[in-house]
Amino acid sequence: MEKNRGFTLVELVITMGVLAVLLGATVLIINPVAQFSNARNSERRNHINTIINAIKQNAADHRGIFTCSDGPIPTSTTVLGTNGYDINGCIAPDYIAVLPMDPLTGTSNDIGYSIVNDVITGRITITGDDAELGKTITVTR
Repeated sequence: MEKNRGFTLVELVITMGVLAVLLGATVLIINPVAQFSNARNSERRNHINTIINAIKQNAADHRGIFTCSDGPIPTSTTVLGTNGYDINGCIAPDYIAVLPMDPLTGTSNDIGYSIVNDVITGRITITGDDAELGKTITVTR
């Protein structure tokens, strides 16, 4: 009698089922959509820090007063860009090469960030308007 060697249909189905479960668990653990959203949120935080550093450098060069053709930083929350407070000519290219924009929604009209100056404390707050994953990205200095 010759004995056939190989896998049975049941063994193949069970193996495929186990592989499908492992693949599904791996995709859930890695979650590429959340990873890309986290990366864009990190980029937003870096952009906000860059803008605030440029504002502080401008102020340091002008005896502690931020100088801009659009006037002083607004005391109410205002979008950054040509539709709001246009800060581009005040900090670029002297303090940063180009004005950073939101990785998904930034345009020259609205770069995706808002700014406000608290006149009582003298602190500037910039917020990422389009942060993802339900997070709010705000930096105050």
